[in-house]
Amino acid sequence: MPLPVEVERRSTGVERAWATNLSPGGICLHLRAPLPVGEPVRVCLSLPDGDAPIEARGRVTWSESPAPEAEARFFEVGVRFEVVAEADRRRLQALAADVTQWSPRPS
Repeated sequence: MPLPVEVERRSTGVERAWATNLSPGGICLHLRAPLPVGEPVRVCLSLPDGDAPIEARGRVTWSESPAPEAEARFFEVGVRFEVVAEADRRRLQALAADVTQWSPRPS
């Protein structure tokens, strides 16, 4: 289930992205432009549990670089969390442990 995310960078401010993969240790984002590996970012996202948004600081650990002829509209970027409140980390852990509630069940 893609989740909307706000991504804040020092150089460009806040932009909207989508989380396509999420764990207590990091997040995979779909962005309009790749980010440089090593860049610090702040992310803010709301989980389907309806509780307060989660804010975390992290660092870009990988960034997709498709061939120019691919004319990509979105780029995947991996961010490893470096600072996240322990209560929020537990919420992310609970979501990851109960991923079956967000995935289609086999028939």
